[in-house]
Amino acid sequence: MVRLNKQQQVVYGKKYSLLQDIMSKDNWDNGVFCSFSKGEYLFQEGDLPKGLYLLVEGKCRVSKTVESGKTFLINHYEGLSVIGEVELFDPREYQSSVQALEKSVCFVLGFRECLHAMMEDLPLMRFIAEQLCWKVERSDRNTSINLTYSLKQRLSSYILYAQKQGLFSSNYTHLANHLGCSHRHLLRTLKGFCDDKILEKKQGQYRILDEEELQEQAGDEFYFNHSKV
Repeated sequence: MVRLNKQQQVVYGKKYSLLQDIMSKDNWDNGVFCSFSKGEYLFQEGDLPKGLYLLVEGKCRVSKTVESGKTFLINHYEGLSVIGEVELFDPREYQSSVQALEKSVCFVLGFRECLHAMMEDLPLMRFIAEQLCWKVERSDRNTSINLTYSLKQRLSSYILYAQKQGLFSSNYTHLANHLGCSHRHLLRTLKGFCDDKILEKKQGQYRILDEEELQEQAGDEFYFNHSKV
């Protein structure tokens, strides 16, 4: 994590001045913009909570390791999203890990400096409550999709979400866990897409050849976090 310099703080403060609408002046004045490089963790399971993160740029992945040692992909965040809000109310060790998938910028409110002010901040509490409602709704919908849709449909919707400029790549072990299938079944389905000329595999990633067919396969899209103020 790199704290942006004074000039960058001013630039980002103007660019994301809308954050002032969801928090008190004290919290706005005490928060700082920080950047995370691709692959860097905002925090990991077992870490002690340090702050509340408001993602304003980039994309992050949430994962959890279970007793068997498997790591499950839980969610993705992009757009304005709040991260670490559960620990604001239940300050135990983090129960999941959050990793930047690309260069990301967060407005960070440190618990040590801002905890009391955050708990007394009605606009911020209302925003956090709205975010929690989004997360519950999204989780319910994704669960129903996992139970009722085929792997082809689920994988198609995920590819459409995760692709960047027509290219798709992932940690396929994590993705298989997230989609509720075996690693072998996932790779076999991806190969089927390539055989059908929907995707083309090239240098460890996949290029979308037929986006229209992929959209037709997808049906409902997975409801990843992309919130609005």
